[in-house]
Amino acid sequence: MFYIRVPLLTNLWDQPVKTKTAYMKSFFPLFALVFTTVTFSQQRQCTMITYKMYMAIPFASSYSGGYDRLIANESAGIFYHLGGENYSDAQSAKKYTAPIPGDLLPIIETMYTRADAEKKELLLFSHLARSTALVKDTYGGFNWNVGSETKVIAGYTCYKAEAYYRGRTWTAWFTPQISVPFGPWKLLGLPGLILQAYDATGEVSFDAVQVSTAGCDLLQRDFRSLVKTKNKVPMPYRECIEKNKEFFDNLDKQMDADSKAIVVPDFKVPRFGYELKYEWEE
Repeated sequence: MFYIRVPLLTNLWDQPVKTKTAYMKSFFPLFALVFTTVTFSQQRQCTMITYKMYMAIPFASSYSGGYDRLIANESAGIFYHLGGENYSDAQSAKKYTAPIPGDLLPIIETMYTRADAEKKELLLFSHLARSTALVKDTYGGFNWNVGSETKVIAGYTCYKAEAYYRGRTWTAWFTPQISVPFGPWKLLGLPGLILQAYDATGEVSFDAVQVSTAGCDLLQRDFRSLVKTKNKVPMPYRECIEKNKEFFDNLDKQMDADSKAIVVPDFKVPRFGYELKYEWEE
């Protein structure tokens, strides 16, 4: 809410013609500016999508990842984890919350991810050893093959698209009825909002359970301030991945050294998560 002080109209029409004319010339541009500003702010609405996310975990029969949310417009979108195994739990979560750094949910690779279509920029927060880092990844990277097959999701006509990305073959169902070129996680680049996505193995999936409108205040905030990190300049994504690998390799060596008297089976947990193989490993 804002207020603008304007001259009182009392006895204006009792004033000389020149005075009235001068006043009206100064008042109407001001009124037009205020009207335009208020109208523009009211039109700044974003699309808000809540997704049910599932991811399989090695050596576990099943795992439900809870709920995620995307707030986006035509130019940018922010994706983050809501939490909650049940939809009511996710809805009661604090607005714009994300997992606490060091949280014991290894599948939550990013707390917030921001895609900017105009800048062709993808920023995210990622766990880095025992801390959190601001990271810059490559924008896009999906070579979508769009087909003619359609189905209705949440009342919207959706089209099928497929693409390979970092070790997984993704199927995405998007709707051109909502001109938002984003979707859950890093999935983007289609001519419409992605309402459903899953990989060929069935290990990962996102399903929209609610589509509505919301304010764009989250998008207008300084993204770097959403999570406290030591680095202010975004770290390249590859550097973050390699530093994490180094950290856990050293941790394994330390654990082996500390447990010489204990016979521990030597096995490796297969890589899991949204990304299974990186382009620099191809």
